[in-house]
Amino acid sequence: MPRDATAVPGIWKFPWRPLVLLGAVSLAAWWWLPGSRVERAVLAGCIRGFANPPFFIQEKDGGWAVRTVNAQPRIAPDHLPLLVSLDDDPEGVFQTSPPSPIDLAVIFSNLRRLGALQAASAAVLAWDAPDPIGLLALERTLGEFESVTMAAPLGRGAVAGTMPPAFRRASVGISAVRGNTAGLPRVNRLILPDAVLGGDRAWAGFQLLENDIPPGALPLLARWDDRVVFAFPLLCAIRQNGVALEEIDIRPGEFMRLGENGPVLPMDERGCLAVPVATGRGVEAVRAAALIDAPASLFAGAEPPFPVLRDDRGAAEAVTREFSAAFPAVMGLIAADAGLAGAYEIRRVSATSDWVLLVLCSVLLSYCFRMSGFSQALVFIGLAALFGIAQVAGVAMGHWLPGLPAMAALAVAAAMARIPFLRQRLDRA
Repeated sequence: MPRDATAVPGIWKFPWRPLVLLGAVSLAAWWWLPGSRVERAVLAGCIRGFANPPFFIQEKDGGWAVRTVNAQPRIAPDHLPLLVSLDDDPEGVFQTSPPSPIDLAVIFSNLRRLGALQAASAAVLAWDAPDPIGLLALERTLGEFESVTMAAPLGRGAVAGTMPPAFRRASVGISAVRGNTAGLPRVNRLILPDAVLGGDRAWAGFQLLENDIPPGALPLLARWDDRVVFAFPLLCAIRQNGVALEEIDIRPGEFMRLGENGPVLPMDERGCLAVPVATGRGVEAVRAAALIDAPASLFAGAEPPFPVLRDDRGAAEAVTREFSAAFPAVMGLIAADAGLAGAYEIRRVSATSDWVLLVLCSVLLSYCFRMSGFSQALVFIGLAALFGIAQVAGVAMGHWLPGLPAMAALAVAAAMARIPFLRQRLDRA
């Protein structure tokens, strides 16, 4: 005898087939979407609902940490290196002006005597006709450090030069960069081929680039053939913090992270720092001439100093003076992670909560198949708005809701409701 549907409870009229289908769709989306580009794009869209771009999203403990640009980053003195000023030497302590290689050998020898294990030179060490004996003494002195970081200008010419070992040692392969590298400035030679770059323990970064760099922009990266080389202030921060090159996460147009828990630098598509840099003038420095008679306890402290020799001579070129003035602020910003504001964390809700919410969503959508076309469309539109608002509100409160799987189920439900064949089959359910 056939079942009399009018004589049984309403449970027999419940659209079970849509419920099973929509539940399967939402769970499949819940399984596949995490970590996808779609999820990251929706996350960025939700963040724009309450935070002004640019902002930077980092994965953290299964969720994300969102950081916005710090509009007025300050110099962090605790993260600055020991600045050694190579000034005009009014007392005539050194043999020549500008100092000769033997004078530089004396400066670095005293830094090593005072306890420095590493050293760096923002001053480009190049001379037109240097004394061979002085050059040999300088090379030997630099070899006494565990490592030295040197600066030199780079450019691009019709005839390519060979990458010096110091630059190759301080570079990463182009395959280590995540994203598009087409916007990075390209170089292929040293502008001063005779610049002293140290020995087997030396690292080198570029002081400036002979490229079309926008005014006020600070390039952090440049591409030399299949390698990416670093700016000198960035390389100093890497060496001071002891970050291995393979731990650096480079994403042009987004950010650069120095190690898993290290500083994060916002970066544009051209590889330039994407935050303003305050002036570095007024930062205290030790005069190079004062190191000669300095007592051994001058730099006594818990950690060995990281001295950086800076060219502060009045007769130096304008580009060199500008670079010297900006260096402490740039390195302080990089090393102290001052370019971005504090992290705002967004965490996923528990899997159990996700499942409960998706089941409720599937039940609501299933009931829509018992409605008329106009009412059904209104409910679909209302649910879409509700899911979107809930997702943005959840992100604003630091929670990632299963809005994408719910939207996937809603899209499938709307499609099924508008296809006559499927609607007829579901109506018989």
